[in-house]
Amino acid sequence: MPRSMPSPADQRLLQDARAAGYAVSPTQLERWRTSGLVPRNIRTGLGRGRGSVSVVPEDALARLIAVAKSARQGRALLPDTVLARVVHGMPVPDAVVRSKVVRHLRRLVRVFALDRVGDQGWQARNDRARRHMRGAGGPPVLDMLLSAAHDDPSSDDGAGAWRLGAVLAHVMAGDGDGVTGEELAREMATAGGQRLSTAEVEQLVAEVRAGETAGSDLAEVMARLMSVHRLIEAAETVDMGVLKRALSAVWTVLMSHTVLNFQAFHEMVRREVGETELDRLLPESYRRLPEEFESLRQHPAWTWFAGTPLYRSRSAFSTTVAWLSMLLTLTRDELMLRAVEDYRDRLDTVMGL
Repeated sequence: MPRSMPSPADQRLLQDARAAGYAVSPTQLERWRTSGLVPRNIRTGLGRGRGSVSVVPEDALARLIAVAKSARQGRALLPDTVLARVVHGMPVPDAVVRSKVVRHLRRLVRVFALDRVGDQGWQARNDRARRHMRGAGGPPVLDMLLSAAHDDPSSDDGAGAWRLGAVLAHVMAGDGDGVTGEELAREMATAGGQRLSTAEVEQLVAEVRAGETAGSDLAEVMARLMSVHRLIEAAETVDMGVLKRALSAVWTVLMSHTVLNFQAFHEMVRREVGETELDRLLPESYRRLPEEFESLRQHPAWTWFAGTPLYRSRSAFSTTVAWLSMLLTLTRDELMLRAVEDYRDRLDTVMGL
């Protein structure tokens, strides 16, 4: 509760909120600031012993209105996950974020038997992959949806759909002997909805074989790079400020691409069968790709995100591994992180989310 009358800066902030149709009391403002939902004022010195004044941050009014709107509609004011709070720019202790990422990695260890060794470990990972990744997937990925002629993923009967998850599990377990470079190359070549020709896949496999002949084993190299123990070590030592930036950027892009997937799916339906009930059921924002959409496809980060299926249960493990690996890669590559942040900002501009 405020200990005194609101400062002149706070009074102006509350007046602006009221003018926008949201009456907020000084007590509510202080409570929301304490929760990290609204930023505190910035103290600025006047110089030469003249004291200081408080200045309202530029985004304070927009965030105050957003919180007041949620309060009015009875929604939860605080996101219920650590990740959501990071994405919303709320203060989250570094130790909490680090613990969350490490805990997720350790969960993968348990679920997919990444800590088991030898033949029993290999068999356990294959069995877990079959159990967790059976069945056909959901809608095709963005690049497929936007193609006038695409392969229908529903035609896949799911046979062998678990193999990519099993291969990645062996790699993350550090078991370079549990998978061959050729197997890894073939599975990765068709991951994320890619549709390479048979000749392109065979060319890739031939290059892997040539590397093995020269003494470079792709499976062993990937097992060292993607070992879950290495990823956990990286998560435990990474600069948290950079990790939070990466979390925010990647998650925001993923959410924007969720909307793009619906828009692209609707475009595909209209292209192939004409107007349907979707035009009535889907919200307007999900029904039309923005006119500036093509500019997004020219951005380098498009290829990092548009080929990944967000809602395929059979790819859940491989998708999780991909994003965790990307997050930790971004923390070590400032240029790549800036590119993803730039792509996120362009998505926000084009889609108006």
